[in-house]
Amino acid sequence: MVGATHASPVSPVCQRTRPNSQLWLGVHLPTLGLEVCLRQLATDATDIVAVLVEDSRVIAMNDVAVSAGIMPGCSLATAVGICSELASFPRDANAEETRLHFLAEMALRFTSHVSLAEPDGLLLEVGRSLRLFGGLAALCEEVEALYRELGHELRLATADTPLAATVLARAGTSSLQAVPLACTHLDLGAIERFANMGVMRLGQVLALPAAELGQRFDPELLAYLDRLVGRVPDPQDLLVPTETFASVVHLVSSVQDGNALLFPVRRLAGELASWLASRRLGASEIIWTFTALHGEEASLAVRFARPRSDAGALFDHTRLSFEEFRPPSEVMSVSLKAESLRLLKTVTRPLLPEAPGAGIHADSAALELVDRLAARLGEDALHGIRMVDDHRPERAWGIRHVRQIHGKGGRPRQGTLPVRPIWLLPAPEPVRRGDFTLLGECERIETGWWDGAVARDYFVATARDGRQCWLFREERGDGKERWLLHGYFA
Repeated sequence: MVGATHASPVSPVCQRTRPNSQLWLGVHLPTLGLEVCLRQLATDATDIVAVLVEDSRVIAMNDVAVSAGIMPGCSLATAVGICSELASFPRDANAEETRLHFLAEMALRFTSHVSLAEPDGLLLEVGRSLRLFGGLAALCEEVEALYRELGHELRLATADTPLAATVLARAGTSSLQAVPLACTHLDLGAIERFANMGVMRLGQVLALPAAELGQRFDPELLAYLDRLVGRVPDPQDLLVPTETFASVVHLVSSVQDGNALLFPVRRLAGELASWLASRRLGASEIIWTFTALHGEEASLAVRFARPRSDAGALFDHTRLSFEEFRPPSEVMSVSLKAESLRLLKTVTRPLLPEAPGAGIHADSAALELVDRLAARLGEDALHGIRMVDDHRPERAWGIRHVRQIHGKGGRPRQGTLPVRPIWLLPAPEPVRRGDFTLLGECERIETGWWDGAVARDYFVATARDGRQCWLFREERGDGKERWLLHGYFA
């Protein structure tokens, strides 16, 4: 791992523009290992003196540790002597690898050609993306904003070859001539031999005759230099994206207070939002799992009436559902999965302005209300009405979960039925024909021979008190007719 402790964008390398051709953007994450460990904290780590340790030596630190006087390469004992409240983390190479793969998938929003530059870097082929993002400088700004939002410092550099982009980003410079050999991929033995010759920078190596280098060093050195400057091809293994999202935060210490869990929950919700944005997907359901120190697990499912991809909605609806949720005591890890994914449709707006309360904004507001009510009251407390293909009024509707109404089927079908009252009685009530004045023609309904046959003549009528009613006439078994009230119009 490179011993650098600060990462700042290299502005000169992101200012030039070029036509749509192969151009590699190197992303270097100098404190990736420490940032992975800081994700384990259930609070903001801005004011914590934190260092990453390997073989009892400090290999990375945050800005607060630098301000305290801790230097890379010093022993852990020395660092503790400088700051007694030091938070030290052992390096976890497996966790770094997992995180690097996740960050690589985030880069798919910028280009489909993403490669790993292990252990702490990424490579993006952005030559074909420049016009889409408005030039190289604008693209670099978006890359920086994304990874800083995810909690990572970075350096950027561009070059015509993958190796050059990687070493330039590592060195924090825009010129291969100025790159220290320690920032290259040369082994320590070769770097030491060059140092004994007074050669400390890459430009000095490139100036040496290739024939003499081949006699004094292994053939791998010449092959490396050829790939670096583009004399030979250097194909890269492209990232194969995962189909579903899964991420976990392992906490340093157990959390007793449920409200304290909202900090890692917010962090994971933001990561999911970035992952969804890179694929133009939305999540219809997300699953949270809280694992306790003694192994107990509790899961919380958060569902949405329409696919969501914004971090605010993912967190807000989780927080509302969390009010009625009881996580286990002494939680040690929080995980998030999203497998119910759907491709987000591009929203087209009408040419003419819509009336207030109509159009896509009204639909979005209604679905937002559905999500909030379901999160607050529970999934089983919210229902809607659906249409059923049956001519009998009392069987022409049914109860359905409100989310299913706005699912793949879209809006209910609009039929050509005559006017129907809004209010149907639980059961038709016998009435006297003389108490009503019939309006208009009758509507004949004769069906249901398989599960309760009906033969009715429906009329819109006015009662003596002025209420508009819905009556029907049917024949009894003795040949006489009877009248029944079935509903009221508004």
